[in-house]
Amino acid sequence: SDGDDMPDGTTEKSTVELERTKSLDLTFKPGTTTVISMKLTKKGTPYWDRPDLGIGKGDVRVSGRTVEVTVHNLGSVDSKAAVLALVDGNGATIVQADIPAIRAPLDLSPKTAEVTITIPANAKPDGARVVVDPGETMEEITRNNNVVGLK
Repeated sequence: SDGDDMPDGTTEKSTVELERTKSLDLTFKPGTTTVISMKLTKKGTPYWDRPDLGIGKGDVRVSGRTVEVTVHNLGSVDSKAAVLALVDGNGATIVQADIPAIRAPLDLSPKTAEVTITIPANAKPDGARVVVDPGETMEEITRNNNVVGLK
């Protein structure tokens, strides 16, 4: 606040994972200069060496208590096995199913896996969404294509 671009009070230190399509939440206090210092601690995997599991609205079909999902690998390497979860409006997992490993579409033909989830009878799927790899166990090109809300 005194104009020397040095912290006048307490500072925060955190480690965040940066990627092209991921946002970073920052808080700017009024009337002060905010100084952000960043240091690379570990190089990530190049994007061309990553799988990219993804789903779109047309890939999620609901019929009664059955949810059928077509999961795509859009990356340039085979994906490992992952998890598909149905998550309620509060972020709690209702049910999950395994996604098998999916080959990379190196021949430019879609590579997919069909995953079926049955919503438990006692579950309330209001505001629910389908989430690919909710534990973020796989380093992907983007996670922007990993969530679709139920209709």
